[in-house]
Amino acid sequence: MIDPSPVPARSQPLVLVTLAVLVAAWGCGPGTAESTTLSGGDELTTLADGSSTAVSSSTGEGSSTSTGAVSTAGTSATSAAATSTGEPVTDVGLPTTGDGGPACNGKIDILFIMGDGYMLQEALDVSTPEFLKTMQEELAEFDLHVMVVDPQGEWGDDIRCPKNKCPADGGCPVEGFEDFPCWALHEEGAITKCDNTRGAGLVFPAGVGAANKPCGVPPGQRYITGDSPDFAEVFSCLSGRSGGSGGDTQHGTTLGRALAFDLQHGCNAGFLRDDALLLVVQVVQMSWELSKPAEWAEYALEAKGYDQDMVVALGIGTEWKDYEPQPLCEAAKSIDEPGGIAEFVEVFDHGVFGSRCAPSYGPFFEEAAAMAAELCRSVPR
Repeated sequence: MIDPSPVPARSQPLVLVTLAVLVAAWGCGPGTAESTTLSGGDELTTLADGSSTAVSSSTGEGSSTSTGAVSTAGTSATSAAATSTGEPVTDVGLPTTGDGGPACNGKIDILFIMGDGYMLQEALDVSTPEFLKTMQEELAEFDLHVMVVDPQGEWGDDIRCPKNKCPADGGCPVEGFEDFPCWALHEEGAITKCDNTRGAGLVFPAGVGAANKPCGVPPGQRYITGDSPDFAEVFSCLSGRSGGSGGDTQHGTTLGRALAFDLQHGCNAGFLRDDALLLVVQVVQMSWELSKPAEWAEYALEAKGYDQDMVVALGIGTEWKDYEPQPLCEAAKSIDEPGGIAEFVEVFDHGVFGSRCAPSYGPFFEEAAAMAAELCRSVPR
């Protein structure tokens, strides 16, 4: 298994833009152009009509055309990698309006990190159909990418159901694990490297209370799209409890890994889009990382170029001491640090906090989804 402890250097660098204005002659005509040099030596030439052409310094050929202003905010890993290698540039930043406000272009990427404890199971079972209803109705107009990630970062349960205790023709002989898919431990290729990589999207949840089967995520992907004909079935299979590996639950590290450059060009390739709003959903029963909620938030913000209007955060966890209305979780039974997930949410300009002891998380998600939709609708696309 990949060592999950180190978190790689976060996300991609912003493209540095240097503007050089070329003046043709007194009384410039239609041929006037502006030349922009991108990091890596590539050049972006903007013509008088507002169109622009990116030219690779290594080829000298135009590689893309666009209309409008160029923004450095939220520049993608794809763009950063392209300019650093001298390859043709295909994207130079997020679309902007005249006042610099970002546009989500009708796209929302939803990252769910949840399913780390039995105390959440009942609420998640109730919440899953409500999550679905919100995505299919309230977010129906948007192009959705949805990825579910297990905060434990390991497949199955290698403590109670390791291969040497799992018969290939039957379930794990441990109470509560009768449906565990032991066959996958014996079938070559059934469990991939990504299945055992912290931060990688879930495709085959296994463990007590899990689906214990591959969920039908399209081959080569670890996320699903909102227009998929079996979207509801696949999401229901992935959500709720992702099982329990008995491993170390690390919500913050998992968030950072899921959005990191290497996984966005590896296991999670295709999920995170440069011009899409990111909606992060953290459902926390317990975590040993809650003392650093600002670091959690930075992972998401850095992935979107520190553009607060391109991120919405939903955090569900234990309330802080002075929470109003009356806290739903009894202080004596609190497992994680009270208020930690709330502090995570407060870092964002657009965030929603909900109690993990609520009977359903659906209303919290609906509020966060409405916030994301409003941000996308507020700027012309």
